[in-house]
Amino acid sequence: MSGPEARSPMSPTNGAPAHIPCIEVVEILTDYLEGALDPAMQRRVEAHLDLCPPCVDFLEQLRSTIDSLEQLPVETLPTETVDALEQAFRSFHHSDGR
Repeated sequence: MSGPEARSPMSPTNGAPAHIPCIEVVEILTDYLEGALDPAMQRRVEAHLDLCPPCVDFLEQLRSTIDSLEQLPVETLPTETVDALEQAFRSFHHSDGR
């Protein structure tokens, strides 16, 4: 592999975070918002966001969606739906090896 994806997480020349592609940023933005990334990856995401307005827009859309969903009362979902979602989540994790 060559190019930015082949480099180590930190640039060997100046210690700055190495490039991270937009697709990778998008895939981990939820973890970023939850504070679940390790410090090095968090710095890489933030360095990317400093230079990428489209990813910042996506992050703001994600924040807005989360904020909107947090406003929904829990009781809007029927018990059967909650049970089905919980079962699907458990099945997904078991099939994923977790």
